[in-house]
Amino acid sequence: MRETVTKLITIENPLNNSVDIKKEMLTADNDNISFNPNTFTIPPHSESGFEIVYRPLLAKEEQSKVSLKSPDLGEFIYPLALKGVSPATVQRTMTYKTSLGSDIIQSFKFQNYCRKPTVYTCRVDKIGAKNLAPVDPKAKG
Repeated sequence: MRETVTKLITIENPLNNSVDIKKEMLTADNDNISFNPNTFTIPPHSESGFEIVYRPLLAKEEQSKVSLKSPDLGEFIYPLALKGVSPATVQRTMTYKTSLGSDIIQSFKFQNYCRKPTVYTCRVDKIGAKNLAPVDPKAKG
């Protein structure tokens, strides 16, 4: 999860003129898929390609598809079998310690790979205490 997997797709141009592929021509029905590059040119009587980049956020298997619709070359549809697997290593945690009554400032950078807004929560635990379930900041109580 959260690690990218790429697959190169090659497109052949049999025409006598160059074909421009713009980002609007590449679509995916999964929010965790992107393209690299998302704009490119295929020279005449040649081939070029783009990468499908998949970054799963959950451990699950799903079916998806990628489409390329070019007015010059036609429509290409690529069915995908996607699989997000749990990481083999423990995910990083962020901690810092300070003495009681002292101040400390620590900056943390978060990278949000979702295409939708995400809410982050923070909690302070007593050393040696059992970890409690996170509190929902939207819950009323």
